[in-house]
Amino acid sequence: MKRFVSMFMRMKTLGIIVLTAIVTLTATWMAELRFDLPPQQVLLALGNLRLHEPQRAEDRFRIVLCWLEDDKTGDDTRTVEQTFASIEGIEMVRSAQSIAAFGAADEWLPSMQERAHAVLEEWKADLVIAGRVKKPGEALSLWMVPGLGEGTLDRGDRPYRLEDVTLGEDFQVDLQTQLVAMALAAVIPLAYNEERSRVLQEELGESTEKLARLLNGDTIKKPRHRMTLQRALGDGLHTLGERELDTANLEKAVAAYRAALEAGNQESMPEERARVQNNLGNTLLGLGQRKNSTKLLKQAVVAYRAALKEFPRERAPLKWAIAQTNLGVALWALGRQGKDSDLLKQAVAAHRAALARVSREQDALEWATVQTNLGNALWALGYGTKDSDFLKQAAAAHRAALEELPRERAPLKWATAQNDLGIALSDLGKQERDIERLKAAVAAYRAALEVRIRERTPLDWAITQTNLGKSLSALGYWTEDVDVLKQAVATHRAVLEVRNREQVPLDWATTQTNVGNALLALGKGSGGLKYLEQAVAAYRAVLEVYKREQVPLDWAIQTNLGDALWALGYGKKDPDLLKQAVVAHQAALKELLREQAPLDWASIQTKLGNTLKALAEQDTDTGTRFLKQAVAAYRAALEVRTREREPHDWSTTQNNLGGALLALGQRGGGQKYLEQAVAAYRAALKVRTRDQTPFHWKTTQTGLDRVLILLREYHR
Repeated sequence: MKRFVSMFMRMKTLGIIVLTAIVTLTATWMAELRFDLPPQQVLLALGNLRLHEPQRAEDRFRIVLCWLEDDKTGDDTRTVEQTFASIEGIEMVRSAQSIAAFGAADEWLPSMQERAHAVLEEWKADLVIAGRVKKPGEALSLWMVPGLGEGTLDRGDRPYRLEDVTLGEDFQVDLQTQLVAMALAAVIPLAYNEERSRVLQEELGESTEKLARLLNGDTIKKPRHRMTLQRALGDGLHTLGERELDTANLEKAVAAYRAALEAGNQESMPEERARVQNNLGNTLLGLGQRKNSTKLLKQAVVAYRAALKEFPRERAPLKWAIAQTNLGVALWALGRQGKDSDLLKQAVAAHRAALARVSREQDALEWATVQTNLGNALWALGYGTKDSDFLKQAAAAHRAALEELPRERAPLKWATAQNDLGIALSDLGKQERDIERLKAAVAAYRAALEVRIRERTPLDWAITQTNLGKSLSALGYWTEDVDVLKQAVATHRAVLEVRNREQVPLDWATTQTNVGNALLALGKGSGGLKYLEQAVAAYRAVLEVYKREQVPLDWAIQTNLGDALWALGYGKKDPDLLKQAVVAHQAALKELLREQAPLDWASIQTKLGNTLKALAEQDTDTGTRFLKQAVAAYRAALEVRTREREPHDWSTTQNNLGGALLALGQRGGGQKYLEQAVAAYRAALKVRTRDQTPFHWKTTQTGLDRVLILLREYHR
């Protein structure tokens, strides 16, 4: 009886497995809306059945190769698979599912995008390769869809295409190399540990070298073939360059893309030229930001505009809209760098033009993506002009994006929109001294971190974690809450566990700067000299990475070091530390020029004035000289900081100017300095009112009272 029961249970289990296979295959057929699957594809579908969810390979890249459309024998799919067989760091999975749509031809449709992401999720993969056979055994067309994180080539997680691949007897070495380069370029956001970074660096480096050698020879003669290989070379070099402090590979990528454009005929391959122009724009954009080069950013704008010409608005509205929003991103970067509100307004206009061509009803996800870009441009405009209305519009744009980004259907995009909403709310809170908006920003970041999990999307996690730390710093500073400031320090230090100095030195330096900023706020807020010492150490570590000749704007972090040295020197009553602070601020002013970054320049001038004023208090012999220099620095800042443009910062500088003039008057400078101090304090009180800012009002009023008492003594 027991044996009968056991046999029955085994048969029942087998029946369940068979039934599951039938249901799975039926679902596949129904999904494809066809019933003529090749036998090999059916067998592969059976092999894909599994009783447990596949675990993601943490030390290798997992690539899912979907069954190529119209591959009747499976030979072409196997040919692509064999390309990756010799790469130790890649795990290749074959799926029986085809990702295609009737009538799509070579057009990538939103429904195909959704199916690709479903495959990525099913296999916990890093990349999906899909496509169709155009001529059996001769040519095929491939699409690559990166997994979690933001892709690097199309500035989003859209797929990008490997143009018609010609199959030879051994799948020619050049095309195999091209395929590997494109695949590895697609997964750069997922190279988050040492082993994955090694694979990416070594294999992609070897692939780009092979492509460069092939292109330097005489074997590649067909223009379309040369153009495609040059594009792949550019993509690989761009990917390598983004991970390096040196800009050599990014510059080589620009040259490769330009060579691709020279090889490709404008009339016969307009869409491929547009893709190359788009990628050229992306590389110039990154290189321009790295080098602080207005010239390169302008070239990026030119490249994006060239791409727009190749994508006629009427014939390819979605591609045109994507190119339009990429143009907006470049204008945004150019406007941010030059603090040019006109360029930022052009960026806003570009994104709004894209929205006019992207239907919310037909492509809600793309519409939401453009809304997010619009929100970012509006944020930059509001941040640069100190106009809270733009920041409010930015928050509204991100909230609109969230309406079409339900967390369940598009968790990654939802998290991105939450992150960007947090940025707008955070800056709005800082600008208006609004504690509630800062709290709302913290809530938005924490919501994003529910999806941007460190183990799953470490790079996105690090971005949001960083933003959270900045908002906590501001919140702790304005509420004078030491515990919140300690949370900010811990939040930034957690990011250093992902951004290490060896693999991503620039990202490490940025994070280390944030740690220093949080420690500085904590030291000022708590009076803890140990935190200020740690802040100084953090900034000095950063300057070991940031070199003036390579990243001049980042090197200007010298001013943060000066701020920390000022606070430490003031607390310790150490004039040597204060003199070091003066040197640091003056060094920063050599790169942050008034013409290029007027608001930053004015901020440093104010900090320099504060340091000179503190130095004068501790150096009785030459104090008058330092006070006069402080007055000059404050007045220079006020040439840029106007009441209309930056009322709070303007009033702070006026208050500090009043303090320096008061000190000069007390040191025998005469009545004229005291009268000037009265004017400065009274100007500050126009913004520092008793009702709105009682603490600052009291500080300024106290200074004014002291000056008036001294003036009365003069008049006796």
